Amino acid sequence: MKSNFKIHILVFFLSIAVFLLIYPHILYKYFVFQMPLVALLNIWLLIYLNIKINLKMFNIDKLSGLLFIPYVLWLFFASFLNLFIVLNN
Repeated sequence: MKSNFKIHILVFFLSIAVFLLIYPHILYKYFVFQMPLVALLNIWLLIYLNIKINLKMFNIDKLSGLLFIPYVLWLFFASFLNLFIVLNN
C-alpha cells in the first residue's frame, strides 16, 4: 500500500511538471507572438503526454485515472477552441 502511494505522488507531480513546462510556452506563443498554430501543436503535445500519464494512473489506481479524465477533456476543449481560431484567421 505504501509503495502505491509513492507511485501516485510521483505520477501526480509528473503531470504537474508537464503542465508547468509546456503551458507557459503555449500562452507565450499564442499571445505574444500570435502564433496560434504553434500553440495548437503544443496543446496536442500536452494532450498526448497527459493521456499517457492518465493511462499510467489508471493502471495504478482506477479512481486516480477517473479523476484525471476531466483535465484531459478540458485540454480537448481548449484544443477545439484553438483549432477554431487557427481555421478562421
